[in-house]
Amino acid sequence: MFRQKLKLTTSLLQRTINTHLLPTKPLNYVVVSAYSSYTKDIPRKFREQHEHVSSPRPRQMTVDSDFARTHPWLYNVPVDPYKASDKINQILKIGTMDDAYDYLVALPISLQAAPSWNQLISYCAKESRANHAERLYIQMRKRGIKPNDRTFTHLINAYAHSTSPLATTYAEEWLEKMKDFGIEKSVIHINALMKVYNGANRPEKTLQLFKALPAEDIIPDTTTYTMAFDGCALLRHGDPSNTLISLWKEIDNRLAGHHEEHVVNNPSMSVLEQKAHLVALKEAALKNKTALTPLDLDYGLVVSMLSAITRTARRERDIVLGIQIIDKLFSICPPRAAEIMTNNGIDISTRVPGYGIQPTNEMLDAILRFSGGLREYELGVQYLEQTMNQYPRIRPDDVVKNAYKYLKDNMRYLKSSKERYQKGEGNTYKKERENRFQKAELNETENKYFKEEEDKYHEEDGNGNDRKPFRQYSRNSGEKYRLERTFNKKSSRNQKRAGGAGVRDKYR
Repeated sequence: MFRQKLKLTTSLLQRTINTHLLPTKPLNYVVVSAYSSYTKDIPRKFREQHEHVSSPRPRQMTVDSDFARTHPWLYNVPVDPYKASDKINQILKIGTMDDAYDYLVALPISLQAAPSWNQLISYCAKESRANHAERLYIQMRKRGIKPNDRTFTHLINAYAHSTSPLATTYAEEWLEKMKDFGIEKSVIHINALMKVYNGANRPEKTLQLFKALPAEDIIPDTTTYTMAFDGCALLRHGDPSNTLISLWKEIDNRLAGHHEEHVVNNPSMSVLEQKAHLVALKEAALKNKTALTPLDLDYGLVVSMLSAITRTARRERDIVLGIQIIDKLFSICPPRAAEIMTNNGIDISTRVPGYGIQPTNEMLDAILRFSGGLREYELGVQYLEQTMNQYPRIRPDDVVKNAYKYLKDNMRYLKSSKERYQKGEGNTYKKERENRFQKAELNETENKYFKEEEDKYHEEDGNGNDRKPFRQYSRNSGEKYRLERTFNKKSSRNQKRAGGAGVRDKYR
């Protein structure tokens, strides 16, 4: 009986092999598995020699918690520290921080390596729990586990959203402590520290750290430039336009080394001029190590560049840099952009074609926000229309469509206001044109007199009562102090609450 069934199964397997449907398991194992219901008919010697021997059952960990009892499959002893790190990551996704910590300390000490502890420290950094991250580091060192470069990256990132006034000091100490373990600073650690500086509203330290990178032989990447532009947008004193220009020139030089075709295909230059320009670019790249390194342009960097220009523009000539960046990256220059550049003394006839990078929806949204933030609604509408004509494969998403609709509506409103102004029916258009950069100029004046105003509002009057401010200061952590004022006739009512004219007359 058994031999007949075995002969039948062998013939079936031979047909399977002839039709190229090879079994995924050994032949002897398939034969035995086909007769799992007839195990009594299979001789014992044949079963012992040819049956597949199953692997031993994984050893279970003993952890006394509700989570461990409801998820027992996660508490198998892993084979190496990296498998343990994966298990901790799974527990953090469906459990809590305490569950992951109980799992880690229950492991044998040979499996408690730095990658497993880095998972917990990284989780604390994302949750802005800097004190808890430091305690985990102490527990790791007590067990004799040496930290690696990622450990210090997570510890620095833990202070990115901290409200402590000593957050920057603690982050700097962690960066210096890397030397005790022979770990060199990398651009990733610099990016983390710059993020802490921006979060603590210390943009001057961000730019200072960026300028010191060449001396430390560290090449900035896309995130580094993004943090530098964000720092420029947070500056409260001085004119950041020169810093923005220098940052853009450095990015342009790195992109030009890997986009030489825009120089070769330039119709405004002769063949000799194109060759001379390429040689000059290569010589400058050899002198500067940063220029030789490729730079990946992402939408985050484009958003940071245009956002910094929008927030720091005080005059019309300040937005020319943003127009030049858009033209150089995407080769887009609508009529309104050419008009603004001509008004500020830039010759359009010598315009060089850009890199021709196809913008994404996120980049398009950044361009439209750049135009809307400067109240150049017509410029934003022209940007999108020319982009769709030049890059027909782009499919705008709902965010871009809503931004375009917003710009279109405001452009119609300004056009109707202009017509009423020309007819003598109102002065709305004149106010819109004159007050375009009033907010930026007002912020510059506020920064100059901020300390004096704050002291005057907290002074006591002749009756010994505290003077009540007519506007409330916003002191959110990581943001600039901003004093909102109203320059209209209704402000007289607020002046009386403040106890007189006070400092408001200074800005009239």
